[in-house]
Amino acid sequence: MSSGFGTNGGRGRCFPFWQEFTRCHVQADAASQCSTLLEDYQECLYHRKEVRFSRSSSPSWLCLGRRPCLPAPA
Repeated sequence: MSSGFGTNGGRGRCFPFWQEFTRCHVQADAASQCSTLLEDYQECLYHRKEVRFSRSSSPSWLCLGRRPCLPAPA
């Protein structure tokens, strides 16, 4: 799943998270014990929590390409 190589041939930015997750998965009795490490790895790959937080904390994303910018919903 994760080769460990980044786009420029070096170590990938998420590879350390992948290593932690696989190490936990090998040693764990149940897969649910490693769920937080899996979340960390997926966040590194996809930035879903970061995007969700930035959209909820700043209404500026509502203006994407629209002129005039609409006010944030109340």
